[in-house]
Amino acid sequence: MLTAFYDLERGPVSYDFATWLVRAMMERDARKLARLHVVVVPKEDGLGGFSRHWGPHDEHAARWRLWHIVVGLCPLARATVTVAASRAQAEQMRREPCWWPADKAHLAAPIMDAARAGARIPQFAATEGARRYVRKWLSGLQRMVVTLTLRNQANEPARNPSHAEWRELHAWLEASGYEVIVVDDSNDALEQGRGYAELDPDLRLALYERAAMNVVGQNGPAALLWHSAAPYLRVKSGSPPEWGTNLGLKQGEQVPWASRDQRLVYGPDSFSVMKGAFLEWAGATS
Repeated sequence: MLTAFYDLERGPVSYDFATWLVRAMMERDARKLARLHVVVVPKEDGLGGFSRHWGPHDEHAARWRLWHIVVGLCPLARATVTVAASRAQAEQMRREPCWWPADKAHLAAPIMDAARAGARIPQFAATEGARRYVRKWLSGLQRMVVTLTLRNQANEPARNPSHAEWRELHAWLEASGYEVIVVDDSNDALEQGRGYAELDPDLRLALYERAAMNVVGQNGPAALLWHSAAPYLRVKSGSPPEWGTNLGLKQGEQVPWASRDQRLVYGPDSFSVMKGAFLEWAGATS
């Protein structure tokens, strides 16, 4: 078993953890080990003080994200997980074979480089329990499902979708015969007392796997899509300087291991761009 340490001094409490988790899976496979156990390592002052590092999230919101996103992602890698009570406790758990990276291992560029060099990139998969719930939920639908994943955050508003354009896409997809399921921003779902896939990574991926297509913008959950077999159109790709540095992709380039049902769409998330990408996918699969 490989014990992998996710250090909150270096990694965020967000869906970026998904990328770190893939790197941990790669480390497990490289060492030819059968199991993966994740240890979440708190900051020096314990699990508090998140707001100093994680944007608009205060300590209480960050704690929720720790338990429901970071811990919640581990089953998708079939990994067990421990949240250490202190850094001292985590140090006591450090024994070979272990992986405690000193760099920001939640960035995807090393994974892209490894894929180009011929490495096999492991994938996430929803658990059978989550798949069963989603199958039952969608069993009565007669039309193919398309999901739209939205972001609505006060920090980095440029990453938020052009809502009018997405509403137009929603209406066009329904008129074209698809069942559209909107996966809202988790914060919106929580504040409005609702949520399903918004609140659980396992149910989210089970839904993505079941859908005919998933359209997503500059959202953290996009990491679930390009690290799984689920279909996706990831729109509004490219542009920011960190695209190449953090993700290791050049403008116009696709994820090296992507299938024909998995595409990065470059350009704005306008209705015309998204409709064109969807029609290109639908034509290629018809």
